[in-house]
Amino acid sequence: MTNLAVTVAVCTRNRAATLEGCLASVAAQAIDVGTVEVVVVDNGSTDRTTDVVRDWQARLPALRSVYEGTIGLSVARNAALTTARAPIVAFLDDDARAAPNWLARLVDAFRDDIVVAAGGRVDLVWRSRTPRWMSPDLEPWYSALDLGAEPRTLGEDEYLVGCNLSVRRAAALAVGGFDPALGRQGDRLRSGEDWLVLDALRARGGTVRYVPDAVVHHSVGDERARIRWLVHRAYEQGRTNAVLDGHRTPQWAASVRAAVGTTRDVVGDAVRWRRGVSVRAALPVVVRRVTGYGYARECAQPARRAGRRPPG
Repeated sequence: MTNLAVTVAVCTRNRAATLEGCLASVAAQAIDVGTVEVVVVDNGSTDRTTDVVRDWQARLPALRSVYEGTIGLSVARNAALTTARAPIVAFLDDDARAAPNWLARLVDAFRDDIVVAAGGRVDLVWRSRTPRWMSPDLEPWYSALDLGAEPRTLGEDEYLVGCNLSVRRAAALAVGGFDPALGRQGDRLRSGEDWLVLDALRARGGTVRYVPDAVVHHSVGDERARIRWLVHRAYEQGRTNAVLDGHRTPQWAASVRAAVGTTRDVVGDAVRWRRGVSVRAALPVVVRRVTGYGYARECAQPARRAGRRPPG
């Protein structure tokens, strides 16, 4: 299929119900369907995922499924990169719905040869209702993204999110794809694999383009509309940040002091809740504290292991 312009890659695991809506949004794209390949990477599903893909093949002629038994989002995304037939690969989460112009806008961004990655706005759609404690400061923890109304090249400290990310296939493979040590893996809420790829692509001289009209609506399930999930997500983000920073902490003692101080601050924030501070107002502060705690804990681990004495 030499006329393919883009491959849409959907990595999924046991989400047959939401996969239906995702593929429906791909089928409704305002672009010649003959130029679009759709690859569903089945990451070890045991539900009706195979049946869903088979049902949609009549409406999406270039739809195919690839099975990847090693669990992990980064592994699944690398499988998509390896098997894609088009020069551009656009990643869409299985619980996301793409606006009709999403794919056309992304493909247009790659008309400039220096662009190696592009993505757009991500809006949240709560499956039941928006939690009362939710605030704009917390939305990025659920992959919301809004970098303004104008298309532009992103600075080195600005990033897209994986649920609305497209890359030049050859360039992404040249930098090694997505790091399997990062990214979602079962219940593990690590992330950062998309940031690492963007950094590597920029280091080779490419640019990352923000396309605000390439909109994705990201569904947030009830299991994530809980404070406990958010706190866990923040803790794992702190650990992710430490890995991305290469564990560059000057001394183990400094890491321990940071961890203890952060724990004390989290407790203090919880006490203030009981003194009349609303959960909505306090939660962004608590989430930042927990992220710092996760960072310090991750930084301390190598030093603790290195400092243990052998038995005897």
